Amino acid sequence: MELVPPSEAELEKLKKRVTVAEESYEKEKKQFEECQKKLEEAKKNVEELKARQAEMEAQLASETKLYMETKVVKLNLKHAKEEAASAKRLAAEARLKEAQTVKQDLDLVLAAHKAKHDKAQQALAKEKADVEKAKADLAKATLHLQKLRGYSPEAPTKSGAQTTSALSVFAFVAVQALL
Repeated sequence: MELVPPSEAELEKLKKRVTVAEESYEKEKKQFEECQKKLEEAKKNVEELKARQAEMEAQLASETKLYMETKVVKLNLKHAKEEAASAKRLAAEARLKEAQTVKQDLDLVLAAHKAKHDKAQQALAKEKADVEKAKADLAKATLHLQKLRGYSPEAPTKSGAQTTSALSVFAFVAVQALL
C-alpha cells in the first residue's frame, strides 16, 4: 500500500460524511431525547395507574368489607326476628295448651255440676209429685174422716180461700218435715 497524500476531494468527501454523521448524530440525539421524554411519561403514567389501582383495590376492599358487615348484620337481624317469632309461637302454644287443660278441667267440673243439677231437678220433681200426692191423699182422708164423723163440709166459698190457705199451711209443714 502506498501512502498517498490526502487530496482535497477526499477531504471534501470526508467533511461531507462528517457533516452527515453529525446531522445523523443530532437527529438520533433528538430522537433519543424524545424517547427519554416518552419513557419518563410512560413511567409517570405507570406510577399514576399503579396508584389508582391501589386506591381502587383499597376502595373495593373497603366496600366489600362494608357489604359483608351489612350482610352479616342483616342475617343476624333476620335470625333474631326468627328466634323471637319462634319464642312467641312456643309461648302461645304453651298458653294454648294450658288453656285447653284448664278448659278440660272446667268441662269436667261443669259436667259434674250439670249431673248434680239434673239429679236435684229430678229429686225436686219427685218431691213435688210426692207433695201433690200427699195433698190429694190428705184431702181424701179429710173427706173420709169428715164423713165418718158425720160432719158435712160447708159449702165452699166462692174464692175457696179458706180451703186453700189451710191446705197451704199443711203442705208447708209437711214439706218442712220432709226436709
